[in-house]
Amino acid sequence: MKRKYACNKCNYETENTGHLKAHKRRHTGEKPYRCEQCDKTFSRSSSLKIHKRTHTGEKPYRCEQCDQAFAQVGHLQSHKRTHTGEKPYQCEQCDQAFAQAHQLQSHKRTHTGEKPYPCEQCGQTFAQTGTLQTHKRTHTGEKPHQCEQCGQAFAQIGNLKIHKRNHTGEKPYQCEQCGQTFAQAHQLQSHKRTHTGEKPYLCDHCPKTFSASCNRTVHHKRHEMQKNYKFMCIMQDGGLQICTNGDIQCTIRCKTERDLHYHIQRHHTEEGIAKKFHSETKLAEFFDSNGIKYERDWMNRISFRSCKNIEGGKQSARPDFFLVEKSVELGCIFLVGNDEFAHRQTKCEFQRLYNIMQALQQADGFKDVPIVYVRFNPHFYRIDGKFYDLPLEKAHAILLEKINSITKEHITKSMNLLYVNYDMQDGKLCIFEGDEDDYSQLYRETVIVL
Repeated sequence: MKRKYACNKCNYETENTGHLKAHKRRHTGEKPYRCEQCDKTFSRSSSLKIHKRTHTGEKPYRCEQCDQAFAQVGHLQSHKRTHTGEKPYQCEQCDQAFAQAHQLQSHKRTHTGEKPYPCEQCGQTFAQTGTLQTHKRTHTGEKPHQCEQCGQAFAQIGNLKIHKRNHTGEKPYQCEQCGQTFAQAHQLQSHKRTHTGEKPYLCDHCPKTFSASCNRTVHHKRHEMQKNYKFMCIMQDGGLQICTNGDIQCTIRCKTERDLHYHIQRHHTEEGIAKKFHSETKLAEFFDSNGIKYERDWMNRISFRSCKNIEGGKQSARPDFFLVEKSVELGCIFLVGNDEFAHRQTKCEFQRLYNIMQALQQADGFKDVPIVYVRFNPHFYRIDGKFYDLPLEKAHAILLEKINSITKEHITKSMNLLYVNYDMQDGKLCIFEGDEDDYSQLYRETVIVL
């Protein structure tokens, strides 16, 4: 019987003295084997030998099924599970299984909340090294993943994969209840809440809840912006009278005194509340006077379930006008929507318009037909810091000029959105500036600037 050599610090035993010596380095931290090319050190000579392959590119272990090669035999064994589907590493807390041990270790942190990998620049911590490496690109600006079709680059390979669906039209995520499909998993999850009515995202500053986190983010920004506004509404919350002792005061703050007067007129007077629904009628009269043929009940034949995934979750998101002759002339679906001031220049407003166009593309009879949606603001706006408060007749004239300037050459995408009489700076609409989330990307791919 062979003699066994035991470690004096743990229960490890071996018949090989060399193995015991190498094992003891785990306790001492000794790493006597140094790489001559990068000075990295190792506790075992075998580990150094494997590491050197990162410099030479040597990959001696080849998969028999797909011919892919690896530098380490362990990597080959893990790879083979992609063919067999084997997942031998199972979580004891939730029964989820994984093909690789490190995947299980990372998963366990979702139960413990452990985040052992800190960013050296900002101190934010992460559960996985891969997530940390991706985060670091927010500091360096590195975008190593590039689309082969259009050249757009991304910091994360997952974002590139999602982006490619814009070229392929792939929508792999399907709702089990209504059959609607989506390009992204989070879009499906948000959509499902239109069936359940669930609103799990609670505002940090008020009792309002939201079905989508992006809508809560927009709502939060309104709170943050209003903290810096010095003109506070003096009216009752939802009332028509000045707030007195014992009343609940309106929480709205405005950037300028003019904005405050506009807010009070629109939301705290009977006349102003009635006028909210007046501008759409005026636009219809303008179209009539210029011989522009339109339909206003046309959209009622389309089901817009996907459009309810917007802030508040109750708006119908119906376009106001379908321009008949313009649609025939340009070979598209030509829509005009009258702006609601409360949603102007916000993500939820853009999300509502985008969802309308997306729903139309999926409706029977309208698939593969380009959509042009003109969003018209009859209220005041700013361009390059200059304030405009045009008479409605002049605002309508600008709208007509923009509509007539659109040609087939402008309609290069399946969904084309044009904003008329909106805040702009240096030729750019003041929406999503500096943002890099999913909706800001959709915005840049959808909006026409004339």
